[in-house]
Amino acid sequence: MTPLTQLRKIAESFGPQIVKLANHVIDHPLFPLWTGSGHSFVHHYGRGQLLQHTLEVVQISMMNNEYFTALGKGVDPKLLFCAALFHDIGKIYDYAPIPPYTSQSGEKIDAYQEWTNTKDKTRVYHITRSVLAWTKAFEESGDFLSTEEYEQVLHGILAHHGKHEYKSPAEPQDRLAWLLHLSDNMSARIDDCVKERPWRK
Repeated sequence: MTPLTQLRKIAESFGPQIVKLANHVIDHPLFPLWTGSGHSFVHHYGRGQLLQHTLEVVQISMMNNEYFTALGKGVDPKLLFCAALFHDIGKIYDYAPIPPYTSQSGEKIDAYQEWTNTKDKTRVYHITRSVLAWTKAFEESGDFLSTEEYEQVLHGILAHHGKHEYKSPAEPQDRLAWLLHLSDNMSARIDDCVKERPWRK
């Protein structure tokens, strides 16, 4: 089962309204293609890795929430799913693929193999774009979620980097935000440790 199919099935487990929200991310044409940044020191660098990272964060968040739910400390899983799904979608605006070319050594570089930073990365940044995507999805969802539920997810996305020094507009203030931040960090740091570095050193 592909990561995209897995995300769809998780969304479907929460019902058609969550599917409608999730499709804002899952159906984005760049989501399965996005490969990372023009740097070699970021996590999940490679074709389809935004999708892979998002799936990891969703799954880790869900597993952690199941554990804490058994202890009476869990959060609404559908809201946590939404926060995890939308948390990094704004990254598709931070980078642009370099057109295919042949290197001096004769190596053929395919489309979506190398990326460069866009102006959005410094002027807007992916967290802001992720928030805008979540807001648009919420506004088009009708009355399915309350304003309070919308704001819980919003805070989770805003706080998912954990600290202001890591370009996080907010720091986690509730259990949903902490679950998302810690799950995101786990996915990112484990990938940093084990992933073979790409072509650029």
